[in-house]
Amino acid sequence: MEIPKIDKPDSYKLLAYKQIKKAIIHHSMKGGEIISERDLSATLGISRTPIREATLQLEMEGWLEILPRKGILVKSIKEKDVEEIMQLRKALECLVIDLLMPIISEKTIKKIEEIFLPQPNQTEEEILAVNTGGDIHLHLAELTENKRLINWINILSEQILWLGTKAIVIPGRLEEVIAEHANIIQAFKNRDKEEAYKRTIEHLEKTRNAILSNFND
Repeated sequence: MEIPKIDKPDSYKLLAYKQIKKAIIHHSMKGGEIISERDLSATLGISRTPIREATLQLEMEGWLEILPRKGILVKSIKEKDVEEIMQLRKALECLVIDLLMPIISEKTIKKIEEIFLPQPNQTEEEILAVNTGGDIHLHLAELTENKRLINWINILSEQILWLGTKAIVIPGRLEEVIAEHANIIQAFKNRDKEEAYKRTIEHLEKTRNAILSNFND
């Protein structure tokens, strides 16, 4: 188990929460693994009380399950998780298109291209980082300025990253994702809402299939 030690004097509960969740999302803590408060306390370098508070919150969010007299179970990705997350993404991201299409400017679209499409000075690691999770989708949601929508997509983006690390490792998938993002951006440039729907759903279906293919393997 590899989780960086906490060395900041901020809220230890919050820091423990963030570090543990990050480890789950990036699969440093493996699905199906059973860990203990004592192990987490030793690894993070803090007392067990904030660890206990953090793991209770993570259990409520569905990342962990506390097993009496056994330890703390790291939840595994199941096919039902993939289906439920993708169903929500389709609904929410189509709403983003509805809200954003009438108001997005050419300048904003150009900025999106610079951030989320590969640039000559970017490293492979940087390109991978912006295409692994739901960064572009969260960014588009933030442009709508609908706080509740942004909050829901922000919650989903962590789960998308959790799933995405399973999908992006498939050979050729990163290049496909970049092309799919480019198609969505082009639809916004053309002010074509129906095309944006089509390209977004197509992207989500391909992501779903990639995740399930990797998961089943």
